[in-house]
Amino acid sequence: MSFTKRLIIHLGELQRNPPPLCYAAPKDFDHDITHWTGYIDGPEDTPYAGGRFHLSIYFSDTFPFKAPE
Repeated sequence: MSFTKRLIIHLGELQRNPPPLCYAAPKDFDHDITHWTGYIDGPEDTPYAGGRFHLSIYFSDTFPFKAPE
């Protein structure tokens, strides 16, 4: 299975069952599925409550054997 197909499968799983306080998706699905953007919301009752922490995620062609950056 190519890594782009795997990324599409993971995206579908995230859309069907989104994790709490998190979001991630390709920045431009039609042109580059390897660059994702996302965020993590700070959990309540922590010093991070009310914060939103943005991410840029890059997947190499060795995914899933090499973690994204």
